[in-house]
Amino acid sequence: MARLKNTSQSRRSSTLIQNKTIKKTKPKSNVSFRRYIYNVLKQVYPDLEITQQSIKIMNSFVQDTFERLANEAGTLVRLDKRKTMTEWDIQSAVRLVLKGGDLTKHAVHEGTKAVVKINVGQGLNATRDDSMHF
Repeated sequence: MARLKNTSQSRRSSTLIQNKTIKKTKPKSNVSFRRYIYNVLKQVYPDLEITQQSIKIMNSFVQDTFERLANEAGTLVRLDKRKTMTEWDIQSAVRLVLKGGDLTKHAVHEGTKAVVKINVGQGLNATRDDSMHF
């Protein structure tokens, strides 16, 4: 009987050890950009079609890029010991993650236009006019 007791104790200890080593996994994102990918394709090339597999690949690419930008912007906020992420953090993250080039310039320009449009809609003035200059 002592042997059975030791066996159950060893099972418990191994279970405890296993429980300590289990890593938390991130919940899968249910956000999909498929509709937007298709709409942009139709705006740029109205006659062109895209397969479901290609849409899945593009969706994965957009989600990965979004996650990289969010992580970098979050890091910038933490380094400055702030609790609020601003458009300047996002702009800096875009410049750091996309590493220069035409895509970076286009992303910064379009993002700045969107922020200005929102601010004008809310009756606010743009706080920095120099953001439109590269």
